[in-house]
Amino acid sequence: MKDRLYIATALLTLAVLSACSADETDVERCATRGNVISLTSTLAVTRAAGDLQTTQIDTAVEVGVFGADGTSLVTGGNNAAYTVSSDGNLTAKAGTMEWPATGSISLYAYAPYRSGWTQGTDDFSVATDQTTAAGYLNSDLLYGTPAANPVEQTEDAVTLTFRHLLSKMTVKVVKADEETDITDAVLYICGTHTGTTLNLATGQLGEASGETADIRIASPLGQDNTACAVVVPQTIAAGTRLVRMLLTDRMLSATVTSSVTLEGGKAYTFTFKVENAELLLGNVTVNNWMTDDTWEETDAVDETGNVESSLGDDAAEPARSKLR
Repeated sequence: MKDRLYIATALLTLAVLSACSADETDVERCATRGNVISLTSTLAVTRAAGDLQTTQIDTAVEVGVFGADGTSLVTGGNNAAYTVSSDGNLTAKAGTMEWPATGSISLYAYAPYRSGWTQGTDDFSVATDQTTAAGYLNSDLLYGTPAANPVEQTEDAVTLTFRHLLSKMTVKVVKADEETDITDAVLYICGTHTGTTLNLATGQLGEASGETADIRIASPLGQDNTACAVVVPQTIAAGTRLVRMLLTDRMLSATVTSSVTLEGGKAYTFTFKVENAELLLGNVTVNNWMTDDTWEETDAVDETGNVESSLGDDAAEPARSKLR
């Protein structure tokens, strides 16, 4: 009888250990595996190679995650802060998020992390100084979910795919002559509202809000004469000064002659020319920030200062410009 009991016990132990992978033979780790929700992340493909946060969330950015079992938050799922590794894996800063005893859950994530955020609608604003990587990354609002919510319980890591919710605006300055030195110029994007809201449960972005402010994007401009910033999607009214550039001896600025609509998830490149002590708007390209598609491209500025528009060959929207 004792021999049969010993054999049964040995077989049960072998079955438990075989449930673990070959390199996970620690009995205690095997017993607890499956309780903790493991997370990894990816960032949907972005247009501009070489920029910050193109294919992965930057390791300097922390992620906030909510886990909900119906109307209730699961253990460790109330705006939990996670760090991100270079390969996209998420690690909880404190405690762990756990699967409920039964059933599936819904996961909602965002970056950069904000303490005090809830599962409802929360306020967000971009930095008015984006001359550093920290200022830029702290302004790039990302939203991530699994491929489908709710998620069934699994021992595998759940992948959260993030997307950019705001607009990216790149300013490129071209010199018409060699006399004007713009290397040390300080560059600003002007006249935009810096605030908005985000509903974590739906991913819905609110209207642009708050007072308008100047966003410093380069100090100095540097040799490549290009700088970028993240801005809240909005319509910039006609007559608004869009860009100003401080040189050592004077200030130059460019004003839009008609409204400009900036949409979430799109990347805008504005090319300006310094000529005869003026800053003139040249061509403008609009790309889908999340894919390689070119939505539209403008070729020149007409005699009245309005942007003449023409769509790129791969345009996916109707043949009309929102930049006119």
